Amino acid sequence: YQPPQKANCFLDYIHLNENRQFSQRKLLANQRFAVEILEFRLSIIVITRKVDKMVFEKSQWIWNKSVGEHNTFADFKIEFNGLITKKYILHISSCVNHMITLNGEYVPSSQREGYECKPEYQIVNLTGLVKDGKNEIIITVYSQGIDSFIWRKRPAGLIFELLEDGEIICVSNSDTPSRVSSKYLSGEMEKISSMLGYTFKMDLKNEDFEFSSDSIVVDKCRAFEERDIKDMDVSDDIPAEIIAQGEFIDKSPSDTPLGTRAYNAFLSSRKMTEVAENTFIGLYNNCFWLNGQRSYSFNVSDNCDGIFLTVDLKQNTVGYPSFDINVDEDARMVVSYGEHVLDMRPRSNPATYQFAYEVTLKKGNNKIVFPFRRTACRYFMALIYTHSATVSYLGMKECLYPIESPAQFECSDSIHTKIFEVAQRTLRLCMHDHYEDCPSREQAMYIMDSQIQVLCGYYALGEYKFPKSCLEMLLNSFRDDDFFDMIAPGVSVHTIPCFSINYIPLVWEYYMFSGDKDILYKTAPYMKRIINERLSYMNKEIGLIPSPRGKKFWNFTEWQKGNDGVVGANDATCLEYELFNMSYNTFYSLVCSAYSKCCREIGLEDEARTFDSIRDNLNKSIHKVFWDEEKSAYKSVLSYERDLPVYYTELANALAVCAGVCPDECVSDALSKLASGELLKITTSHARYKYDALMKQPEKYALYVMKEIEDIWGGMIYKGATSFWETENGPLDFSLSGSMCHGWSTIPIYVYFRYCLGVYPEKPGFADYKVQPKISNGYTFKGKFATPQGTIEL
Repeated sequence: YQPPQKANCFLDYIHLNENRQFSQRKLLANQRFAVEILEFRLSIIVITRKVDKMVFEKSQWIWNKSVGEHNTFADFKIEFNGLITKKYILHISSCVNHMITLNGEYVPSSQREGYECKPEYQIVNLTGLVKDGKNEIIITVYSQGIDSFIWRKRPAGLIFELLEDGEIICVSNSDTPSRVSSKYLSGEMEKISSMLGYTFKMDLKNEDFEFSSDSIVVDKCRAFEERDIKDMDVSDDIPAEIIAQGEFIDKSPSDTPLGTRAYNAFLSSRKMTEVAENTFIGLYNNCFWLNGQRSYSFNVSDNCDGIFLTVDLKQNTVGYPSFDINVDEDARMVVSYGEHVLDMRPRSNPATYQFAYEVTLKKGNNKIVFPFRRTACRYFMALIYTHSATVSYLGMKECLYPIESPAQFECSDSIHTKIFEVAQRTLRLCMHDHYEDCPSREQAMYIMDSQIQVLCGYYALGEYKFPKSCLEMLLNSFRDDDFFDMIAPGVSVHTIPCFSINYIPLVWEYYMFSGDKDILYKTAPYMKRIINERLSYMNKEIGLIPSPRGKKFWNFTEWQKGNDGVVGANDATCLEYELFNMSYNTFYSLVCSAYSKCCREIGLEDEARTFDSIRDNLNKSIHKVFWDEEKSAYKSVLSYERDLPVYYTELANALAVCAGVCPDECVSDALSKLASGELLKITTSHARYKYDALMKQPEKYALYVMKEIEDIWGGMIYKGATSFWETENGPLDFSLSGSMCHGWSTIPIYVYFRYCLGVYPEKPGFADYKVQPKISNGYTFKGKFATPQGTIEL
């Protein structure tokens, strides 16, 4: 393997991060890593990084000496004389995130979430925005200072360079003017959740501090890489419809969290004509829009605390909160948000979450956008603690990853066409800096979630650069114990063993769809460690792999009894006995298959044969131990040390057929049971395996698959879904905090292209493929999608 010429030739030990010194354990782990790399017998093995040695050569990482690092904001200023005829480019990297304004106007930009050892920089094109004469750029930088699912704790800092026609005219250093950001409140405050970190609070009545020479040089990693995915598209304010208005009374104690405060406020609805000036209600089209065309002046009685306003963005979306409000006096505003209004308002405090933020409005006009953390919702509700206010806008600037060639799909039954469209949008709502399980509650990248999103995205979005970047980002979360962190790029207490091993099929499927062999070489040492880790624990007597034991392991497969990591009354993260999970062992079988294919592609035939043999023996053991002949079904979990409840799940039966565990003579019985409705139902997260299994006999089950998709995903649409839910129950699951936009629920896309249109790569990168539709049953289909070889239209 010949690395790119720009790459540094060194082993990028992934444990060298967060500016921590090596422990002896890590040194030994890295030595073992190096030995294993050599064992792959490749002519040249290097893990490469596209380190840019030219950028920021004259710039320094800086921070303001008066600003701490714990939930803080600092402003930095660039002044320069410009000409509209010249080209201006800003290179910028920050610790967590930043906002840029040029001459007072917001310029969309963001720091990609990632790792301290791998700082990426963004290229912001200011050409056409710069005016003749004096120009002023203000960069507001946010430092979180704690670990979360999104960001890891890291030193605060900003680095930039401004280029005019390719020549550097300004760089960051100790002379850069800076100040404490006065309008964004810093320090300890309530969190949205431990997953997302702090909410935000602003005080717009605060006067800006003067810029000073308080900038200091800070020590941060300088192994810069250009952002290797596209910048996100940020829209103008999207139209929002006022759907409820009136006055409110807030009786909550002063220390009540914001989301709970908004949820508990007493609301008294009024017609628009009762509280808003110059409005009327006629026979038709009584809609009141905040879309840039008009403002609404509200007035309420003195015997309440203020005005409440609820707006509907008309569909689930993701972006940056934005508002434009005028008040006659300084006033507090609490804005809550959510994906539904089943509780007569946004459910802003489900489970332990607090979906709300607070702004102190100054007398006069208040116009602001908050780009430091993405918000996902459909509804906003504002409590404005004053009796008179003019609202021009309350809503969001939508933020999506740009897609050049989105796919098209049509079915003669229009519900399937609509399901495809909603699933395609759901994918886009769950990809920004990386894949996200959901954009509302966690915004984190899980391997198993990504496996579904990537697969569906090949078909629906024609995207390959983004998934490769995510595969490489995940390597930074690889641990000394040969597991991945549960989520990336943030921090979590647990890891999910089943997710870690599924990194290997994720790599293999990327290679098959993209044809990019580079990924096999880059990930080969990691894959070898992943797949070997459990082998040493195999119970030789029964030929199965026990679930990992210890508090750091969450033995989760899916949200169903027998697979959710909870066995009876015992939490599987604290196992004190040997437990065998059928799904985990069968996933390991699938992993062996994917790994052996990867090995063959890079010339490791002996390694491939070894794991083919391991898979075959494992399959025999799984069937022997878990198959119940009487029920024609597989048990989910068992232990020879404890009596455990017996569960029979659709997932276990589906995986058995997909992995070749189920002998030919038992397949028909297993599939019949899978489609019978007698087993514990598979969830949307793993529906792929059910449909892959049933399509082994399409003549029997093709219509069943289409009808189930109509019932489940069509059912969500009939209930008003504009993106697909985490589970069929939507907001009713997970202590009433179920996500209504979840990337793993897009699997109908895969069914439509793989089985309805009948396309799957035969050779890597679609160098060869066959069109073999397996579903007809009175349906007709049309579609097209982008591949590395060009667009396929059917």
